[in-house]
Parts: sequence; C-alpha cells; structure tokens
Amino acid sequence: MRGHSVVAGLARCWATVEAIEADPSANRDFGIALTHAEFDTLYQMQKRLLDKMLAVQEAAAADPGFAGLWIEKSEGFALHVATTSETAAERSLVLLR
Repeated sequence: MRGHSVVAGLARCWATVEAIEADPSANRDFGIALTHAEFDTLYQMQKRLLDKMLAVQEAAAADPGFAGLWIEKSEGFALHVATTSETAAERSLVLLR
C-alpha cells in the first residue's frame, strides 16, 4: 500500500518521492534524490551538527578518560560522549531535534 512517509522531518507521499527520483535535476549529493530546498535544509542541519560535534570532541579529547563519541540519529541527533572518568560513564547531548 502506498502512503505517506517522513524522511529527516520532510513529509512526502510516494508519488512525490517517485517524481523527484525521476527528475534529472534533483540533487543526489546525499545519495538519494532531493529537491534543492530539501538538500539545503539537510545540509544546514548537517553543518550545525558537525560544528557542535567538533567543539564537543575538542573539549572531550582534553579528558584523559575520553573513550569516543558517536551520533544516535534515532534520538533526534543526540551526540553521545563516552568517558572512563569517574564523573560520568557516558554523557548524551541533544544537538538537534
């Protein structure tokens, strides 16, 4: 059954998805066909996320117990910082919703 879907916060119906996919001028820089407005929206989200992530990574790297960081998209782009420091085993920062 064809219905509506939501991709990265952008609501679509399958007919719209198929039309964009068939459009030779669609932007495919993220590996899927997007309108130029959709690409701009996702690019700005990615840029804000990476800017914040780099700042957190720099600060976390100063912690001798720093064990790594990762992004969890299912939680609304939460950045998890793992550390072996006694102050916290893991910290989660919501960067973007």
